[in-house]
Amino acid sequence: MLGGVQIRWFVGLGTGTSAAARAGAATFVDAFNGSQDEIELVLEVSPVGGVYGGADLLRSQIEAGYPPDVIGPTGQLGVSLFRGLWLDLEPLLVDDDLSGIDSAIIDALRVEGHLVGVPTGVNPSVIYYNRDLFDAADLAYPPHRYGEPYADGDTWTIEKMEEIAMRLTVDASGNDATSPEFDPNRIGQWGFHWQWESGRGLAHFLGSGTAVDAAGNATIPDHWREAFHWYYDGMWEKEFIPTGGDVGRMKGNSFASGKVAMVRSYLWYLPRLVGAPFDWDMAAIPSYEGTVTVDWSSGMVGVLNATAHPREAVLVAHALATSPELLALWGDVPALESMQPSFFEALAKKHPDVDLQVAVDSLEYLGFLPHTTIMPNHPAAYARFDDLRDLMSARGDLDLDVEIDKLESDLQAIFIE
Repeated sequence: MLGGVQIRWFVGLGTGTSAAARAGAATFVDAFNGSQDEIELVLEVSPVGGVYGGADLLRSQIEAGYPPDVIGPTGQLGVSLFRGLWLDLEPLLVDDDLSGIDSAIIDALRVEGHLVGVPTGVNPSVIYYNRDLFDAADLAYPPHRYGEPYADGDTWTIEKMEEIAMRLTVDASGNDATSPEFDPNRIGQWGFHWQWESGRGLAHFLGSGTAVDAAGNATIPDHWREAFHWYYDGMWEKEFIPTGGDVGRMKGNSFASGKVAMVRSYLWYLPRLVGAPFDWDMAAIPSYEGTVTVDWSSGMVGVLNATAHPREAVLVAHALATSPELLALWGDVPALESMQPSFFEALAKKHPDVDLQVAVDSLEYLGFLPHTTIMPNHPAAYARFDDLRDLMSARGDLDLDVEIDKLESDLQAIFIE
């Protein structure tokens, strides 16, 4: 039944613009409008995909004085592009609305003390590995269960993973990177890569944290500095990680090329491996200094503070964020824990040969903050981390401590722009 107040739902500040997602959203709107007469939900999908394309359209609507009410799904980048324009949802949500959602996921959506969205889902990181390359090297696979040691009894740590990655890095003559005969100028396969990771995501490999101290100043935590050094040394000194040039020759998709034995990536990478011409699976994230930290990203549905109908808009946002059909289309593991078993059951039917329990278990080790956590002037600050990543992968002659110090000082300037 149509009637009641009109709530406009904008899709396009992230995922949700594919043909399948559009059709699913339209089906949801029809069912929602037919179920009650308090709200008439109107769907508006950006014709341009990608966060920035949708952001241009949304910005033009806001500037024209015709903003939509509900936005989503989107992530921290989308939130940051419209900072200060989001309604604080917490006063309008009841306790049950957020029960069953990990507090870390909720806290990641708090900006300056305000809850800017209802969490939709979470995407944990895992280790993807190439079984064929492990078999060829006569090496045991990495452990699938957290707390389980490697096959030789050693704890599954960053150091152990590096040791295995060195043995899986092989030159054209079949010598691995631990051999004195290894020729670094003729590498045919590498042991590890980060697979489409952001610069800030690289830092989070050794533990989550924040680039903003209590006074609002830029800071690079010590373990992030260590992470940058670990990656840099892995590319240019120990050579078990491909450089930017190497990845370019793999057409940018290092793991799918079949030339990289292990990558750290997120659950969203899973569909991109359908039909891969090699046997692969998932494994547990290794520990660092006794702690396992699973990096992650999350999505949300938010409400603009310009809405004339905040109560109704929040009801819609919650309904969208907890729709099994929509969440299946958007791809993240549902933030609501009660919905996670059915999500993984459906995923297992699509990927019957993959140990998805790894991803399930990874949800128990989420870092207290994801790499996407909002910083002041977030788009520029996030991009500055990527600049360091790209510089590291392009040049082997850097004084990396100088470059990290420069990152910190540049972030300080970005934060106060």
